[in-house]
Amino acid sequence: MSMRKKPPNRSKTGRLAVAALDISEKAVQLRRKGLSCDEIGKALGCSRSTAWEAINRWLVAKRTDIKEAADDVREMELARMDEMMAGIYPTALQGDMQAIDRVLRIMERRAKLLGIDAPTRQEVTGAEGGPLDIRAVASEFKAKLMALSDAELEAEAKRLGVAE
Repeated sequence: MSMRKKPPNRSKTGRLAVAALDISEKAVQLRRKGLSCDEIGKALGCSRSTAWEAINRWLVAKRTDIKEAADDVREMELARMDEMMAGIYPTALQGDMQAIDRVLRIMERRAKLLGIDAPTRQEVTGAEGGPLDIRAVASEFKAKLMALSDAELEAEAKRLGVAE
């Protein structure tokens, strides 16, 4: 009877996912060093668009991780507020003003955390509260757009959902 070890059972899809993650990590490292998507593509032996896709894939994954972590923290904070509310609410119902104040503060915090309060009206004004000069704003925006590299412009267009 042979005691030969079997190699780990990795599917082709699993190997491809690991390879894609590896390429994304390398592409992001090169981008952090200031390389353009063209330069990254050449360094990794792929096209400019593949390099850009690798960086974008990494960014999307990181955003997802951050959002999931924020959701976890939010759930933990809500559970803490529930515990506090359970402890103080009976006292507030008996008319204790300090307990009522604490209950209202917990309710305010919960509403803020969940985003259920009506939004606060915001007004945009120009310098020193005067009228907004839309031409100056548009000119400044145009100058910023013109200063972007092709890769940065493509990334911004995708982020805004105006390019594929």
